[in-house]
Amino acid sequence: MTLRERIREQWIRTIMMGLLAASGIYSCSLKVKTFSPIKFVGLERSVANRAFKKKWNEKDVNGMRTSHEGESLGLVFGSAF
Repeated sequence: MTLRERIREQWIRTIMMGLLAASGIYSCSLKVKTFSPIKFVGLERSVANRAFKKKWNEKDVNGMRTSHEGESLGLVFGSAF
């Protein structure tokens, strides 16, 4: 994957997350039926780490331990309702 494709993919993810957040805020305000202004804004952060063993046909790679680390950031909106 080239750098240009990665950047394009990241922009698509960012736009999709923005649309998801906007639709969530809009649907919450529709359920209340009266618009209550957003009073609370917060950040969320989660960190994960998982480890697993590789099974491969090559002797050098078979049984090798690998790990995967990830981090996620989120923006949270809330009202007094």
